[in-house]
Amino acid sequence: MEILIIILLIATLPLSFISATAATVTAFAALVLSYFAGAVIAPGMLLFWGVATAIVVALRLMLPRTVTSHHDGMVYIAAGAVAGLFIGIAVYPSASAAAIIAGTLLGALAYSTTPVGRARLGFPSRKAVNYLCAKGLPVIVALTMAVTAFVSLRHDFAL
Repeated sequence: MEILIIILLIATLPLSFISATAATVTAFAALVLSYFAGAVIAPGMLLFWGVATAIVVALRLMLPRTVTSHHDGMVYIAAGAVAGLFIGIAVYPSASAAAIIAGTLLGALAYSTTPVGRARLGFPSRKAVNYLCAKGLPVIVALTMAVTAFVSLRHDFAL
C-alpha cells in the first residue's frame, strides 16, 4: 500500500500544474490510504482535510466556466507552491504549509507582473485576489495534504 501512496503523492505534483482540483482529490486519497496503512494521522485531521477537499470541489463546481476553464498563471502559482513545498520540507517539514502559502503568493505575484497577467488581473485589484483564491487555494490544499501524508509516511515507514 505504501507504493500506491507514494505514486499518488508523486502524481499530486504535476496535477497541481494541470488541474488543482484533481491534485486535491489525489492528495486526499493518499492521506486516507496513509491513515489506513497505519500512519500517525489523527482522525480529526483526516476530517479537516476531507472538508477542505469538499470545499475545493464545491468551489470548482460553483465558479463560472470562464474562471475554471482558463489556466493562465497556473504555471506560476503551482511552481511557486511546489518550490515552497520543497523549501519547507528541506528547512522544517512541520512549517511547510507556510512555505507553500508563501510560494503560492509569490507565484501569483510573478504572474501578475507579466504582460498577460497585468492585462488580465490589473494587480492590485479585487479581480487579482479572486483569481488567487480560485486558483491558489486548491493548490495550497493539495500540496499541504501531500506534505502531511509524506511526513507521516516518512516517520512511520522510514522512507
